[in-house]
Amino acid sequence: MFNNIFGIPVLVIPMPNHETIKEQFLPFLEDENAFAKSEQWDCNCDTTMLDEEKNGKFPWDLFFESVKVGVKQYSKHCGFVDSALENIFGFAWVNRYSRNQHQEIHAHEGNGNLISCAYILEQPKDENTGEFVFYNSAATFFPAEMLEPVGDCFGKRFDPMLSEGDIVFFPSKLDHYVTYNKTDLRRATISANFGVR
Repeated sequence: MFNNIFGIPVLVIPMPNHETIKEQFLPFLEDENAFAKSEQWDCNCDTTMLDEEKNGKFPWDLFFESVKVGVKQYSKHCGFVDSALENIFGFAWVNRYSRNQHQEIHAHEGNGNLISCAYILEQPKDENTGEFVFYNSAATFFPAEMLEPVGDCFGKRFDPMLSEGDIVFFPSKLDHYVTYNKTDLRRATISANFGVR
């Protein structure tokens, strides 16, 4: 389903083959040696992004085969020419959130990234394990108390209400963050960036 968030197109769909992907990734999620904390990020979640050797051991084939459907659907909606759709490449990594772990406001622009996605690989139902939230620092130009209440169009934050198995596609320049996991349950996501050769 396409949404316009801050006037920007965002696509949320169920990830094809979710149960099989989760089953393949589960042993890696439980391996403490498969993850590290980033010294470059202003957050405390566990990640595989900055260690190519660890990240390369994850079972990426089915993920990339499944994610292609959404990448092409989103690209076409955004007006990519057909020749560009044949030349899309990507890089993916896993983030894991335990109690009190979160991720700061950031974007994925740079390095030729055009489209990014966040896939909710593991998220316990009805628990406060953290939420993926879009953020627009320029959304509120005037003091909120001076404006007529016209819904959420002046809000700085938008929660797409993702559940386990959902994947969201968005422009790599769009800011987003993950709220704190307030439980003892694990939450895990796969993030990926895509560009065009």
